[in-house]
Amino acid sequence: MEKDFNKWSELKQKLNNRKAVPTFKEREVWWCSIGANVGCEEDGKNQLFNRPILVVRKFNNNLFLAIPLSSQIKENRYYHKIHLQDKEGSVLLSQIRVLEGKRLNHKIATITKEQHRHQQCDDVCNLICSGSIEACSSLANSWSQKRCWCCCCCWCC
Repeated sequence: MEKDFNKWSELKQKLNNRKAVPTFKEREVWWCSIGANVGCEEDGKNQLFNRPILVVRKFNNNLFLAIPLSSQIKENRYYHKIHLQDKEGSVLLSQIRVLEGKRLNHKIATITKEQHRHQQCDDVCNLICSGSIEACSSLANSWSQKRCWCCCCCWCC
């Protein structure tokens, strides 16, 4: 399918000019304009180039770490099941990225603390650190922190 980069560019300019940023929190799932992207990067769909995303970590009122979601269920290192509003789907760990709050369109739901802890600490850290939780933990300890240096996970959970 041919990607419409021109339409996405027009929408991106409008998003950038938004004055208000929606208030968002960690653990929330939103429809988000992630755009028309290059190659195998996950694209949004429809006229808003939307895709559901999970807010994993809020850095400030504008920036957050997001993981796109999919209705397709795959079981491998980069796709993990998530149950949301009586539906099964997948968290696309390989597509994790930092996004601007102006891209957020509509809140869908909030996942449980248990789901968030699992997605954030286990899955993300295993992906980024190639399964070496000990390596992340020792780096966090060397910085006298209780957080993993690469994905901001809290090791006390």
